[in-house]
Amino acid sequence: MTMKNETFPTQRKTHGVHVCVLGGIGAGKSTLANAIGEVWDDCEVLREPASVTNPYLADYYANPEQNAFAMQIFLLNKRFEQQLIAQDRAIAGRNVVQDSSIFSDSCFVSKLVKDGTMRQVDANTYFDLFTNMTRFALYPTAVVYLDTPIDVQIKRIVKRMEEKEGRKCECAITADYLTSLQLEYERLLTGLGQYTRLIRLPWGEPKTMDEIKATARSLYDYIQAGRMYSPIDCFLGV
Repeated sequence: MTMKNETFPTQRKTHGVHVCVLGGIGAGKSTLANAIGEVWDDCEVLREPASVTNPYLADYYANPEQNAFAMQIFLLNKRFEQQLIAQDRAIAGRNVVQDSSIFSDSCFVSKLVKDGTMRQVDANTYFDLFTNMTRFALYPTAVVYLDTPIDVQIKRIVKRMEEKEGRKCECAITADYLTSLQLEYERLLTGLGQYTRLIRLPWGEPKTMDEIKATARSLYDYIQAGRMYSPIDCFLGV
């Protein structure tokens, strides 16, 4: 019996693009995500649950050992909510960009355990819940990782603290912390690169808003052109 082509389901061409922007603290994720939301057609931006909406952030920086687990559970819940919204939008044919993702938050938990800030028993509970939640998660069309030098991240964090009252608690962030977190991100990217398209952007040099928007447009064209191919780890020098 000869199989006919119509026997096999074809991927719907109307599916939108779901992209997650990842990177260290102060890497510039929100700026790029907002630019993507502006220049992509019919694109929704799912923003970081920042200090305005995160009731645990200030308490965490004041007493990490006491508040780390509660903050990460809060973020995990918000990330899961965003994940479901993002994949529903993409399935419906709309474009959507996430500032971070449910996958990247696991980097912070791994770091907290290694630092002794979170108990292993709490981390086990977190990752059990994470595993159950991600059973319902679809991998994004692409993950964009911003390669940002540690010294640049520090400068951007300082600037953000000066400009936003709710971010002054970030003065506790050190270069050593950011370096260790970067290693956790690299481990995460190794895994994600097996399931989705991974795009690494050099993101250290200052860029004008016009340049950032141009990058956002290039990303859309690049992702659409590559959707027919297997996941690939690439370095897009734009």
